[in-house]
Amino acid sequence: KHLKAPREADGPSRSSSDVDESLRNVDEAFELPKDGDENETAIAQFDSLAACPPLAGHRDTVRCVSFDREANLMFTASWDKTVLVWDLGKLEHVAVLPHEAWVNYVLSIRSSVTGLQIFTAAEDGHLTLWKEFRATTGRDFSVAGQWKLSQGPLTSMCVHEESTIFSASLDQVVAFSVASGSLLRTYRLESDVSVVVAVEELLYCGCDDGRIACVDIIGGFALRQLVGHKGGVKQLIAAAAYNTLYSSGDDGCVRLWLLSTGQCTKVWKIHDRPICALALHVGERDRFLFSASTNGVVRCTRIASGASCVVRHCAVSAMATVDLAEPDGRNSLTRKEPRSAAEVAAANLRLGGGSPAQGRSDDTTVPAAASGKLICGDMRGQVYVFPTNASENHVLSSDIQRHRVRM
Repeated sequence: KHLKAPREADGPSRSSSDVDESLRNVDEAFELPKDGDENETAIAQFDSLAACPPLAGHRDTVRCVSFDREANLMFTASWDKTVLVWDLGKLEHVAVLPHEAWVNYVLSIRSSVTGLQIFTAAEDGHLTLWKEFRATTGRDFSVAGQWKLSQGPLTSMCVHEESTIFSASLDQVVAFSVASGSLLRTYRLESDVSVVVAVEELLYCGCDDGRIACVDIIGGFALRQLVGHKGGVKQLIAAAAYNTLYSSGDDGCVRLWLLSTGQCTKVWKIHDRPICALALHVGERDRFLFSASTNGVVRCTRIASGASCVVRHCAVSAMATVDLAEPDGRNSLTRKEPRSAAEVAAANLRLGGGSPAQGRSDDTTVPAAASGKLICGDMRGQVYVFPTNASENHVLSSDIQRHRVRM
């Protein structure tokens, strides 16, 4: 696992001229300076912007960060065989969920019927369901179910319509019913799967051979293959309200795809090492991507222009933004305004995405004006909380200065 050796390069860096032929009709890949050429003083300045000191609790690499906003809780999964439950208001952990193997992924599902349910995916192939029980003091979570889904490790999970969980393991993805607690079906792929994300009736699988397989959930067949990455695809973020899918991985590139057609419309060569964590921040003025590479560099990239700046040096292994609108745009922090189709299309194009998906009721979703937090888990087991607005303003200022120089 390359996350355990951040100083090792998995291969030579690639320039914008090395982008595959599928980008002949796409804007030239935005090439960034070498990570070592950044101003160390500026990096130190942003290091001091942390909202709090590192949050201690884990003893090994943090692999996943997720949230339950209604209860104001954060969950971090780690290779120390635990999941910690954090109170976001107090910024302290309030419960420990012990496991018998490394924990690679954690997600929460909340419904009016079942309440809060926490699912964890472990290295030994077990999917575990945790539920909260009333306690006189603190919070108490207990195992409510456990299933052996695979003989190999469970590397990623996603939830579809709050009823089905998809778990990736080796060259297969297992569909699991939350309601009945049973396996629904298994999808076989041609390569090992590192990450999965579900959008409407499609399942996107990031594979180690550099492809993204788009699978029809009902039919079980591969609808299309998204080809372009030169190494394994390790991160996927879907933003259905903007008709976009973001992918990153071992080649140090971030690609923007249109969900409706599978076309790659933007490529950014953000890092010269493999990208090990990716997070999307929907700001008041634009959308931004936070990315971390295996050599400890964290960048913030403006999606509309591709402008990018180093905002921290930290051995980040997992990231998430706490104010991030859900991929389908139905977050409670997201406000909606009636707008015409032309206004929606213009807004999406201005933000760097495509036109909205057809036939969706949330096509008029716009980002809320809220100051967000970037949550980072590192390879030493520490958790950091940073304000996103400082990085956002820095990238915007840098982008304006870059255009002035060109003029």
